Formats: sequence, C-alpha cells, structure tokens
Amino acid sequence: NEVGVLRAITFVPQKLAEIEKVSEMPHATVFESLLRLRERGMVLSTGEGRAKKWLILNEAKPDVQKIQHKSVQTFQGKGELLSLISKLFITHRGDRLLSFHGEKILEGWFSILDRKDIEKRNAMIVENEIIVERYVPERGYKRIFKSFPESWGKTMIGRTQITYLLSDEFFNSGTELMMFSDVVVIYETHLLRMTLFRDSETVKMYAVFFEMMRRLAKKVNSEELFRAYLKN
Repeated sequence: NEVGVLRAITFVPQKLAEIEKVSEMPHATVFESLLRLRERGMVLSTGEGRAKKWLILNEAKPDVQKIQHKSVQTFQGKGELLSLISKLFITHRGDRLLSFHGEKILEGWFSILDRKDIEKRNAMIVENEIIVERYVPERGYKRIFKSFPESWGKTMIGRTQITYLLSDEFFNSGTELMMFSDVVVIYETHLLRMTLFRDSETVKMYAVFFEMMRRLAKKVNSEELFRAYLKN
C-alpha cells in the first residue's frame, strides 16, 4: 500500500482525495499509509483539516529531484535518468532485461535521448551481454517505426533478442515497466521520472506478472520483425 501511495504522490502538494484517485485505493488505506510514510520522513503534510495536502520530500537540485528510502528510490530529471540508465546496464552485466511499455513511450525516451545517446546505450546493452526481452503491440509497432528515425529502428536489430507480441489494447499508455533480476523500474515519461523497487517481494510480484504475459503473448523472431518494419 505504501508503494502504491508513493507512486501516486508527487513533489507538488496534493489533497488526500487526489492521491486516492490516482492510487485507486480506499480513503482509510491511503491515509494510514501516508501517516506511516510521514513517520519515516518520506512524505510531508501541509495545512490542517480539509486544506491539508501531502507531498514527497526531496532534495532540490537544478535538474533533479530525488528521494531515497531503503528499497524504494525515485529519480527525476534528464541528467539523473541518463546516469541511472547507464549504471543499471553496467551493474547488471549478463542479466536479462524485461520490458513492457505503452506505445507513447518512445516520445518520452526521445525527450531525453538524442541519436548519439541511443546508439551509445544500445551499444552498452550489447557490450554488457544483456538479454533484452520485450513485450510489444501486435499491430502497433509498425506505427512506431514509421514515426521515428530509421537509425533508431536499426539499433534494435541485434539488441532485442526476445520479442513477444500482445494485443494493442495492453499498450495505451506512456509508462514503461522494466525489470532486472533484482530490481523493478517504472519510467513515467510525462514526468521524466523513474522509480526503482528493490525489495524481494515486489520483485517476485513483477516476476509473476511477466510470467503471465509470456503465457498470453506470442513469441516471434525479433530480427525478422524489426527488419520487416524497416523495409516499409
């Protein structure tokens, strides 16, 4: 419940009702979670009574806002995200990267990555022998490839080794869910924010989620899939 509240709350003061709406949790659950988070110094309340609002505590920096607490970390800002992505690739050499994302995710990535950044990070994935397992729209990928530079599409060949196709209805969002063996990463593109969850129970839960996706999805040859779209 506390993780759900942390994902819903922002750095801007919010009323309890707003947090309840985003988290989709009952009033009592959200309020009790906020009290516990406040005791641990992770959130702050301002005002009294009906005017009371809540926000995440952070260290203000020019280009980044960040909170850290044991197994939950939130990073925000272009510089912070670029550094985080590189560190994850290096520290998870030989690991498997699972990726499930909405169709709008590329717009978010292109807001922080230029062509050289994309090529550099794709090269890091190959260099660190990371196996990339992606879950992508059944029919929507053709639209994605047509919307962005061909150079980006070419970098996918040789980088993504495993691809599963799912119905397009699963991908109507701008959020990406990524996962290594010991960490879950949620990237909210519209906020330029990444949240990392490292506690074992959360990692186990998302491992089950991806196993469910495998059973629902259709496995295809990644290189053939991407080459077919690039020819068009």
